[in-house]
Amino acid sequence: MPLRFLLLCLFLVATLRGAEEPPTPSVNLTFSVVSWGDSISDLYYKSGGTLKKIVAPAFEPSASIQYTGPAELVFYTRQVPTSAAASDSSAESSAEVSTRSKPGKARETEAGRVLLPTDETRVTILLAPTPPGHYQGFVIPGDPTKFPFGQARLINLYNQPLAIKFNRSGAVLLKPNESKVVAPGADSSLVIEVAAYKDDKWKRLLDNIFTLHEDEQAVVILSSGDYKFFRTGDGDVESEVHVTVLRQRKEKPATDKPGTANPSGTH
Repeated sequence: MPLRFLLLCLFLVATLRGAEEPPTPSVNLTFSVVSWGDSISDLYYKSGGTLKKIVAPAFEPSASIQYTGPAELVFYTRQVPTSAAASDSSAESSAEVSTRSKPGKARETEAGRVLLPTDETRVTILLAPTPPGHYQGFVIPGDPTKFPFGQARLINLYNQPLAIKFNRSGAVLLKPNESKVVAPGADSSLVIEVAAYKDDKWKRLLDNIFTLHEDEQAVVILSSGDYKFFRTGDGDVESEVHVTVLRQRKEKPATDKPGTANPSGTH
């Protein structure tokens, strides 16, 4: 009887723990990575328990990566442990050289993590350098290329809502992580005026103008200018809001590539 009672207690404890710990959400999506700084070549992520390498170009999207796994995506760098203390500089014999400690095997070190949305099939991940070897991640949901060429997608990564007036006529209020696709004026230029509500009034933060070409898409990212990687060499903050523009050119059809015939016969 006591044994049955003990087994029943263990079963109830296991059941309660299972109820308290919800399963980790998983995702099945495609992502690309953009570095807000120098290109990141020593970058890895895990998929199916395997460490896979990716390269995050500077201010442009990486190749698209199909990912299935936990919604919390962790990035790593690989570091080789330093060798043991160097031997005496005067010891140069081959015997002493052979006994020197060899570098250890490279091991992964966490460099940053992001939470991927479970209801998206495509995201772009921006990685901003913080301390050496670490990155702060920002996730932009949706396919960044799913809007007409010749237009721009405004994205608010600032820490509060932004009122954005474009082309001196239209206006939109974007909450953090929201976006809006806008078209340029008749001269292919896009003028934006950005303001935030501070101290019980609207404060203008910046004005800017961009040229949008009919064969490209522009992603205009508005973020805090206080981030370390946007500061000047003296550590000063140039602007409360920083603007980053990612441009994607339309791919030319195969018939337009050098060395291929034009099937229409025209020039």
